[in-house]
Amino acid sequence: CSTCNSTANNGCLPCTGNALLPANGACLCNNGFFFNLGLCNSCFFTCSTCNNNLATGCLTCKAN
Repeated sequence: CSTCNSTANNGCLPCTGNALLPANGACLCNNGFFFNLGLCNSCFFTCSTCNNNLATGCLTCKAN
């Protein structure tokens, strides 16, 4: 979150960069980024979605 209206996970007002705020109020990282320590960090360059910035962290790959 950039700012919050409560301490709950769904208390986000605007999200930090590279994140979306869906209707449930919990920030999610855009494709190509993963959530780490409150920030959205870049995935490995071949990943479309990931859980870390290593090649082995890809959940889905970018199209060729």
